[in-house]
Amino acid sequence: MNNTRNYVISYRNPDTDGAACSIALAELLTVSENQRYDPVLLGNINEETTFVLNYAGIDFAPVPFCAEDASSVVVVDTHHRSQLPEDFPFHKVRLVVDHHSGGDDHLFENALVDNRPIGAAASIVAEMYFDRGCLKKNMLTMLGFAILSNTLNFSAPSTSDFDEKMFQKITDLYPLPDESVAAMFAERAAVLQQGLHAALLSDFKKFETKRADVGISQLEIYDLQAHIAIHEIPSILRQIAEEQGLKYCMFNGVDLKTKTSIVICADPQTAALAGEIFHTDFPESGYCHTFDRILLRKTDFIPALNR
Repeated sequence: MNNTRNYVISYRNPDTDGAACSIALAELLTVSENQRYDPVLLGNINEETTFVLNYAGIDFAPVPFCAEDASSVVVVDTHHRSQLPEDFPFHKVRLVVDHHSGGDDHLFENALVDNRPIGAAASIVAEMYFDRGCLKKNMLTMLGFAILSNTLNFSAPSTSDFDEKMFQKITDLYPLPDESVAAMFAERAAVLQQGLHAALLSDFKKFETKRADVGISQLEIYDLQAHIAIHEIPSILRQIAEEQGLKYCMFNGVDLKTKTSIVICADPQTAALAGEIFHTDFPESGYCHTFDRILLRKTDFIPALNR
């Protein structure tokens, strides 16, 4: 192998899908292309991802990202400028693997962009493993968990037949016990032990949309309202908006028990924007509204903000 530095990178504080894709795709490219690819995880990984890595037996050592030293870069689970480092070398990107709408395709002028309207980027990476005949148990197991995580066990509105097909191919080889899947989802509530402010930042993304620059925090937790203090969230969102320099900031809380969502806004102006997105009125007190279905940023917020 040569000494060039090649990176596989996702957004800051990636979820299980982003982290799994970074690690698995770096491994696949290293093996199949005879040159080293280093997976980069910006920020921190959450408790759910830690559980998945431990279950799959993957000992991961973070690699720092250096834009100047990069020979080539692969981007996974995002293609949004606002979610990547300020000095990011877009011209060095050779491949983008994503499943989100509203990205900045034009910035990746030298890259193949594989962006599909599916539930998990891990499904695309799993397909790459099967296409190249690489059936490594630890990597495919990790990707199987990531597919379940990002599709909310196939209950998310973004779930596709392709996600289910890739998961079936993985589990035909390496089954995932139901109790292990339940244990993975149970880890999601552990993020709240850090405090509500830290929990809201654990899966917080900034989006540059046609309507406005918007920050959206998202948590997907079983019996959500039993775990969080709803009335405290608007003031925390206002703090985050000030810290991030954002005019609009909101929270999408997904309850995996009831398959509902609660959207909470930082202030009246954000509530007005959310009201336009969802064609409903948000109350003047609390700025929150409950929906009788699962909402996700990639399927319900960002497409509407870009229309």
